[in-house]
Amino acid sequence: MRAAIKLANDIGMDRVERRHRRLCDYILGEMAKRGTESWTSPDPALRCAIATVNAPPIQRMELENWLWKTHKIRIRGGEPSKLRFSTPYYLQKKDIERFLHTYDQYRKEKNLL
Repeated sequence: MRAAIKLANDIGMDRVERRHRRLCDYILGEMAKRGTESWTSPDPALRCAIATVNAPPIQRMELENWLWKTHKIRIRGGEPSKLRFSTPYYLQKKDIERFLHTYDQYRKEKNLL
């Protein structure tokens, strides 16, 4: 715990928050391009490191299980088709890109494009 607090203080909480917001805004925008509906506040000041979208006709549990079993990507959400993304400080943009590519692959395989 002390090491985590020290790291956050060394980096600076304002810098940590900016990164959270930038990554969250990025994944939210990319998912919007894919036809999902944002369930996250439209006001960027009211969101930080969590983005939620509604992605019908995708069934969240089916996607969640497929992502984990075939690509070791973990997401969470709500029924029936809400997807929730966390953008912690250690997440890299290439991780988001990997998810987006895999999400597109899933939609193509299931004829959901």
